[in-house]
Amino acid sequence: MELKITPEQMTQLLSTTILDKISKEDRDVLIAKAIEHLLTPAQKDPYYKVNSDTVLTRAFKEAAEFVARQEVVSELKTNEKFKSQMREMLAKVMDKLANDEALIARIGGCVC
Repeated sequence: MELKITPEQMTQLLSTTILDKISKEDRDVLIAKAIEHLLTPAQKDPYYKVNSDTVLTRAFKEAAEFVARQEVVSELKTNEKFKSQMREMLAKVMDKLANDEALIARIGGCVC
C-alpha cells in the first residue's frame, strides 16, 4: 500500500498537530507573534538591500505582478494588435540601444 500526502495536506496536518498540542495561552502568543511578523517591516541587513515592506505588502506586490504577467501573456497570445504594438515598441528600443555609442563603449569596457 502506498500513501501519498500532498504538500498542502502535510502543511495542514502539521499546523493542526502543533496547534492542538499547545495550550490556549501559547496558541494566542503564537498567533499574535505571527500577525506581528506579517505586519512588521523587514529589518535592514548591512549586507543586503532590504526594503521596508511588510511580508503582507511584499506578498500583495508579488501577486499583483504575477497577475499582470499572466495578463500580458494572455494578450500576446490572443490580441494581434497588442502583439504588433509590443513588437514595434521592442524594435524601437533595440534600435535605440544599438545606436547608443556611449552605452556600447561602456559595455565593451566591461567585457574582458
